[in-house]
Amino acid sequence: MTTRSGAHTVLFAGLVVILASVSFANPTAGVDRESELAAFNEYVDAALPVVAEMTGIEADEPVPTVMLMRSEVRDYLIETLEFEYPEGELMKRGECMAALGLVPRGYDLEAGIIEMISESAGAFYDPRKDDMKAIADLHPMLKAPQMQKMIVSHELTHALQDRVIDLYELYREALADLDRDYAVRAIVEGMASNVMLPYMNGQELGEGPDVQAYMRAGFDMKYGSGSGGAMGGAPLYVRESFLSPYAEGGGFVQAWIGKYPDRTLRQLLLDMPPTSEQIMHFDKFEEGDERTPIDPACFDAVVPAGWEMYYANTLGEFDFLMLFRSHAVTAQYADELAAGWDGCRWRAYHDDAGHLVIVGLSIWDSVEDARDFASGFEHVLEEIREAGKYEVARHRNTVCFAIGTASPMASDLLGLSE
Repeated sequence: MTTRSGAHTVLFAGLVVILASVSFANPTAGVDRESELAAFNEYVDAALPVVAEMTGIEADEPVPTVMLMRSEVRDYLIETLEFEYPEGELMKRGECMAALGLVPRGYDLEAGIIEMISESAGAFYDPRKDDMKAIADLHPMLKAPQMQKMIVSHELTHALQDRVIDLYELYREALADLDRDYAVRAIVEGMASNVMLPYMNGQELGEGPDVQAYMRAGFDMKYGSGSGGAMGGAPLYVRESFLSPYAEGGGFVQAWIGKYPDRTLRQLLLDMPPTSEQIMHFDKFEEGDERTPIDPACFDAVVPAGWEMYYANTLGEFDFLMLFRSHAVTAQYADELAAGWDGCRWRAYHDDAGHLVIVGLSIWDSVEDARDFASGFEHVLEEIREAGKYEVARHRNTVCFAIGTASPMASDLLGLSE
């Protein structure tokens, strides 16, 4: 997982972390940082020309490396998050996610992100400083040649990607667009997953296992039911926002390689899917099925005087899929309820007393898709909100919603959109 400031977080955009199927606890005692760096650089020097050939991206300059101790990773993440998410950005996002039903109320998003990455990082590429950061006191199993090959080739892929597209700026642009952020990370991480597996086994690009199935099997083994640690204990939406780009993104990239064997991965970077819908449905990518634009100015028209905008973002098919999978009342039908997405934007507002209201508008491929979504979303809101503190209104293939208010904002918004 990669990003320019080291930690746009896994969750939203950024840190390039490699997951392995062993615990990162019990670091090696008495580690010599310099000797560890020298050993790591041997793997880097051997992998760089091969990764360049696999991706189709010229490696005309070396990739600098820095060796950290695991204790330093946490400090680095805290510093990075403060830089990337100023003015309470993560607090606002977490509060809105809780109101929407994506995470439990009171969940500390920033603390959760720091714990997950600190616990799971094997190495990461830092686009802000254009270097690769390795970790000296890894579990001994992660220092085995095959594991080092996997880690190094994954992070070098990110370093080369950053020479084609500015990863840091790309993630910054996607801060207010969760759906696009997922799509970007799915290509960035999915591409690195498709490089590391064949490189680790001495194979050519496109050879080797089913990437999505392989990554999912590893995640299930490490973070499956009953597993401990920050990742295993995180809310489903948070955990999957971290893991899915590797697995489902890996599946998309593998399908792309199979469909376009004469193209290079460099070309995919320049023609990335813009939505999670395209990532999860390769045929949607081939069709060029993009979302319907929504003018966010319409939300201001239905909010009473005295309320100020607090936060704004989008929700894509991935977000709704995780929403429905997170609640028992909709989990069985989650795929059907999230299918047919064609766009969604929302804004959050607050008043002088600190009350929060979220108003959103979503568009669906068909009346049936809109009806299914509206019904499922109402079931979720019934479970997490007080009666009368939400509204879901539908007309044809448009569904509007208001959360945290008894006033008919959703109906008013629907009237404006007709």
